[in-house]
Amino acid sequence: MDDDQREAIRVSNQTRNLRCRKCGQMALTQRDGSEVGGMPGLRYNVCGSCGNAQPITKRPRREKFNT
Repeated sequence: MDDDQREAIRVSNQTRNLRCRKCGQMALTQRDGSEVGGMPGLRYNVCGSCGNAQPITKRPRREKFNT
């Protein structure tokens, strides 16, 4: 895999995270949960066109099994 392919994969991963999961538009803004009817203090990605709100969370680390 050369550098151009790695760069293309990195860019596609970044734009995938910026798209709305419901309508596919790239009009996401970050708002506090108290503004969108969610949990206060938690940040949400809110779509400007359809109004879909997704909380911003991190996945837990994967556990490795030592065998």
